[in-house]
Amino acid sequence: MKHTDLHGARVYFTEVGAGTDPYRDNFGTHVGENAEHVHERRRELSIRIGHPIVWMNQTHSAKVEALTPANAFLLSQEYQGEIGPLDCDGVVIDSRQWEQPPALAVMTADCMPILLSSGNGVIGAVHAGRVGFLGGILDRTCEVFASLGVDTADIQMLIGPSICGRCYEVPTSMKDQSALITPAIASRTSWGSDALDLPGAALAWATERGIAASWINECTLENPSYHSYRRDPGCGRFASVIATCRHA
Repeated sequence: MKHTDLHGARVYFTEVGAGTDPYRDNFGTHVGENAEHVHERRRELSIRIGHPIVWMNQTHSAKVEALTPANAFLLSQEYQGEIGPLDCDGVVIDSRQWEQPPALAVMTADCMPILLSSGNGVIGAVHAGRVGFLGGILDRTCEVFASLGVDTADIQMLIGPSICGRCYEVPTSMKDQSALITPAIASRTSWGSDALDLPGAALAWATERGIAASWINECTLENPSYHSYRRDPGCGRFASVIATCRHA
């Protein structure tokens, strides 16, 4: 598992171990693997990073939830180390409201896992594929940060391992329609066909809003350390997790 620091928070990226089992090191309950195996991995991950983890039921929406101790109490905590899942594609918490703040997880296998931190305890995790990104999920995330008193200029953003603009081949019509919304998303594959550059478009989005942002610069299709739906549609999902350092 890789980790890095992000503006007062710690970010973790799980990796896929050796072998041929498509579900090895899988953290998604929706891909066909025995759910008990997934929950055991999630429990072990929670112990390893020292925080309970909030999980989401991700549906490529632009829905972002602000989680507080009051509404988290209403969520299922059936499995040790797990909170949720929340029905959304983004979640934000203000760790100052929590005695023991949880970590936030995103599951992906080519889409962008986007982690955000304000530096003063407000953190967020977003699942952003083509549909969610073009649907405005990052703008919605900024609105939730603002509702917690965070100015956009105080946010730092990290894009985790995701498919790159050299590999994300799409039909020409999809590329053209997407570029009408976000011109920076238009790209070409390394073999010359039309493509989308999600990390590049997300970085351009951040620059336009004065948000300090970076991409980890690891393509999930090119790097076998991560699950990739384009490489194997029957694969599992790896997890990207952000936790505040305040109680780490």
